[in-house]
Amino acid sequence: MPALQTTMDITPGHSSLRKNLWLLVMCAVVVAFSCFRWPLMYDETWNYNETASLGPIYTLTHYNFNNHMLYAFFMSLLPGKLVALDPFLMRIPNWLTACGLFALIYLSFGTALRAWRTNGTVIGTVHLLLATSAVFASAQLAFYYLVGRGYLLGCTLALAAIYVRQRRFPSWISDVCLMLSAYSVITYTYLWPGVLAVDFLEEGVSLDAVKRVLWRWSRSTFLLFLAYASSLTRMRAESQSYQDFGVLLSYTQRLLRTTFDAPSLSALLVIGAMVIGIATYLETRAGLPAPAGAEEPAPLIAAYLSGAIASFFVVSEATNGLHIVQTPYVRNASFVSLFSIMAIGLSGIVWLGRERFKWLARTAALAVFAVIVFNGWTTAGAIAPPLLTGKYLHFPVSNLDCPVPINNAFLKSLPKGAELFCLGYSGSVCWPFQTNITRYGLSYLPGGGDAFDREPRSNQCWSGTEAADRSCTLYVRARKGDAFQPLCY
Repeated sequence: MPALQTTMDITPGHSSLRKNLWLLVMCAVVVAFSCFRWPLMYDETWNYNETASLGPIYTLTHYNFNNHMLYAFFMSLLPGKLVALDPFLMRIPNWLTACGLFALIYLSFGTALRAWRTNGTVIGTVHLLLATSAVFASAQLAFYYLVGRGYLLGCTLALAAIYVRQRRFPSWISDVCLMLSAYSVITYTYLWPGVLAVDFLEEGVSLDAVKRVLWRWSRSTFLLFLAYASSLTRMRAESQSYQDFGVLLSYTQRLLRTTFDAPSLSALLVIGAMVIGIATYLETRAGLPAPAGAEEPAPLIAAYLSGAIASFFVVSEATNGLHIVQTPYVRNASFVSLFSIMAIGLSGIVWLGRERFKWLARTAALAVFAVIVFNGWTTAGAIAPPLLTGKYLHFPVSNLDCPVPINNAFLKSLPKGAELFCLGYSGSVCWPFQTNITRYGLSYLPGGGDAFDREPRSNQCWSGTEAADRSCTLYVRARKGDAFQPLCY
């Protein structure tokens, strides 16, 4: 099979402007909603309070399952006075990560579209539609655009490792990115066997090729060992707390049902991505004398994405079945939706350039593009109402980690002398606001939960209409002696 044409009728200046405008809009939307609309959460504030605020060295040497070490390290570099000024600024590393992820998504589709010879306007439209649909792959993914945790950083670094695994990049860049993704969240090592399998397919079966692949993986493994060296004993001990083993394949079945926000499409998209990405790569590889990545990077990237998804499922089930550690949380699999959409989209772009069965290939490509865009529209429709109305408890992600709608604007709105109390988990969210609570002439009820239980309380919301769980609620009263009222959404 001949390689695709490599000319593209598009003005470089217009392409660059479109990319910059798209990135600017996507980043601005994320920062705006994350900074001004989405409340701080228990896990991210706990991670800042208990690790990042204690400095970079402490962060890198005190492992726990809630400490996403690389992300916490970046948080620890933020000046304490900056975070005290506005605690939402602890999310700055996540905003930068989200923008980096959006750039990678755009570049990945752009790399594929360079091989499609057609009108530049058509290419630009398809590019924007696919990239935007990938950004809105699922609510679970979008949730981590807003909340500062290591999951998005791990996803971004894993995608970067796959993108720069093309032959035109030095191999060490991908190897380091792959290691850093696992240093962000350890379960990103579950993707490694799938990427390794595609490496062997791409390099061939010669002795020299096998040596090259094994050297690369030895390098990544050794670097990861060094990164976690000071934490291995603690990691082993904490893994003993994660022994709630489930029925074989129940985790996979759950993810197939819930990865995407269109239930009727979810399993089809995940399974389709694994099959389509690998099949497109193998078909391309069979028709080229050289490794596929040297001629057509799109099918190679799709194969890595598909292999990573399949590997995550297999390793998750294997570690559970062998009673090593229980299956990961669903949020650890937030990358699956993005990788699935990108694997399908990149494969569809490859089909557009096929001369054999030309109209059949193009019809199939347009069909998968339509499904991708529909899924993106469905996700946007699911997440927009709770973001726009402030009904955060209705955001379509299970097990929200205790959102508490406290911010500087709310504190400024309270009368001087007002008293606050953050019960249970919400105390971690309120802690970074202590400086501002004092600055605005407010006070925090001393004495903990026992003291609060002795105070009068009202079920009437201080503001809003919908109360959260009691242990995730901020209570307010105008003066001593008044009943505490919950701050509602």
